[in-house]
Amino acid sequence: MLNHDAKLDVSSTGLLKDGVTAAIKKALASDPYLSAAMTSFSYSYSYNKSTNKVVNLYFYYAEDQATFTTHYNELKSAVSTALQCVDSSMSDEEKVLAIHDWLVLHTVYGTSNGNDAYTAYGVLVDGTGVCDGYARSIDLLLSEENIPSFEIVSTGMNHAWNMVEINGSWYHLDATWDDPQVTSASGAADLAGFVSYSNILQTDAGITATGHSGWDSSGITATSNQYVNMPRKNNNSQSYLDGSWYVANGQNLTETDFSGNNSEVITTGSNISGVQDINNALYYSQGTTIKQLNTSNHTSSTVYSLTSSELGNYYADSAYIYGLYPADNGQLGYRYYRFNQSGNSEAVTGQITVNSNNNTDTPVPTVEQPATPTPTTETPTATPTPTTTPTPTTTVNPANPTTPTSTSTATVSYKTHVQDYGWQDYVSNGQTSGTVGQSKRLEGIQIKLENKDTTGSIRYKTHIQNQGWESNWNYDDSMSGTQGKGLRLEAIKIELTGQMEKNYDVYYRVQAENIGWMGWAKNGENAGTAGYGYRLEAIQIVLVKKGGAAPANDGATTNAYEHPMVQYNTHVENIGWQSNVSDGSVAGTTGQGLRLEGIHINLSNQEYTGSIEYKTHVQDYGWETNWKANGSQSGTVGKGKRLEAIQIKLTGVMAQKYDVYYRVHCENFGWMGWAKNGESSGSAGYGYRLEGIQIVLVPKGSAAPGSTATAFAKR
Repeated sequence: MLNHDAKLDVSSTGLLKDGVTAAIKKALASDPYLSAAMTSFSYSYSYNKSTNKVVNLYFYYAEDQATFTTHYNELKSAVSTALQCVDSSMSDEEKVLAIHDWLVLHTVYGTSNGNDAYTAYGVLVDGTGVCDGYARSIDLLLSEENIPSFEIVSTGMNHAWNMVEINGSWYHLDATWDDPQVTSASGAADLAGFVSYSNILQTDAGITATGHSGWDSSGITATSNQYVNMPRKNNNSQSYLDGSWYVANGQNLTETDFSGNNSEVITTGSNISGVQDINNALYYSQGTTIKQLNTSNHTSSTVYSLTSSELGNYYADSAYIYGLYPADNGQLGYRYYRFNQSGNSEAVTGQITVNSNNNTDTPVPTVEQPATPTPTTETPTATPTPTTTPTPTTTVNPANPTTPTSTSTATVSYKTHVQDYGWQDYVSNGQTSGTVGQSKRLEGIQIKLENKDTTGSIRYKTHIQNQGWESNWNYDDSMSGTQGKGLRLEAIKIELTGQMEKNYDVYYRVQAENIGWMGWAKNGENAGTAGYGYRLEAIQIVLVKKGGAAPANDGATTNAYEHPMVQYNTHVENIGWQSNVSDGSVAGTTGQGLRLEGIHINLSNQEYTGSIEYKTHVQDYGWETNWKANGSQSGTVGKGKRLEAIQIKLTGVMAQKYDVYYRVHCENFGWMGWAKNGESSGSAGYGYRLEGIQIVLVPKGSAAPGSTATAFAKR
């Protein structure tokens, strides 16, 4: 495999066909750089039917040998560079923490490098990746230090992290969630110089408390409390130099060993917020200055102060440097806040050259939008904007659209398995596969590339009735979906790999039941629906040169994918439990004088961790003592007690990404204003019943669905 052999004769080894998978895994384990440097590969084999012995193995690679060899060598070099953060004097605990910190400080969360973002190559060479890339990088770096680790996955979270063994005990380590981001009006960005410690050397209980769930660790558990009180876990910044950790926590700069048993406070003061070693010298920030620490005698000297041009017309006494980080070319980067007379703040970055003589150059600061650091979660597609009503969008595209024009030299061909008809013939480059206007479900699909002008593959997976998203990708003309089971396809995602991904974008759109032609999705985004039970009826797929416009025919890229965000149902006087509604639809009744008595609320198809919690104000009882969550019943059933008010809130990352708005139809008031995020909605002290309710999620900070006046009345 190192030589990218397409065929390997193994007839003399006695390998049985049942042992092929184990043999491949053993080969990959013998050299961890093999799988780390490859985008993807598949294999097949031939065997003697009388003996079941394998004759030949056949390999199919996403990239050619030259590309693989380049990646292999670049990755080895990158690992060597990364491991300069550890030395032989360190314990295994110290090495794990140093590697964790190095990875966080040198990696930007994202997918700007395409499929490489999911690999150790993408993280260690490109400096960009997502959770798979972080986890595989940790695994690779620790393997070089002979520290056992492996990647674990939570399908429910769509997230991956590591388990690490130290001194015979296993612990969780999630470097992705320990790499903070800033979220502003322009989107999320890496928070340079900051490392979180909430998810390192954690127990099962500890990692659950930070929002993790549903992982598969093959029966291995993390129960040792050895590092529960590990120092620095909740501090701002730290750096390792000459056998000691230096910790800045806002008020103190402390020198400590790894366990925290031997600590010494070096200096105290306000706004001691950042510490970083550069070129074997230690620097920390205090207020508006950067200081170098002599680690032998603990004396400090100022090497830089914020200049008048950096402070501008802002208040100098309220500005402070809050983070240091390694910048390009051995420079020291810093981040600081400054505040104007209106109380508004700006987050600004700069960098300086530091050397043994403490000389610095003049930095050119970069102004950023102020933001709050938040943990990173997997977001395979752009965050959808929840609609305020769940009714399907009106079909505005023609029933028989013209074929979009492809701008590529390579072509994409595809065929679908259609209800009652079976497999259709292949079509290509934007032609319609399936049916329009016949209400026939798609049940399966095969997609392949033809006339390729470079290396790479196409892969795809579908969302299937009663099954959800397929776990594994299907490659190059293999079938996705089902055949002979009568199950509808509801959504699809398609993406390219290898050099094809670098040269082309793949666009695709679907005809969905009750909606019609939806917008164009591309490069792994979801297309279709989930949670509504709508069938896919037809699909178009087009290759476009990288960065080219969406297909010209009905080229809208909005509404490519729809799914409910929040679902809820109510128990109504004389009716009982109603069916679920979602995303702003009315649960309950209006104009019938019937009271609400109970309610269930659930998040649906959530892309982030967290939950929805709620409590109600019940006739004769008042506010419930405890919050209910995730579909639990709030209120009463069979007691004839009316609901009079409600509070609803989000938790976890969901609360950081969305606001929850809700309003109620109240006896004698009618529809009241929209409340949000735990505010009270309804009335208290009037004895008025709730009759209906609407609930909707909107992106954090977005406008309310309507007026927020008089959401709650009390006397």
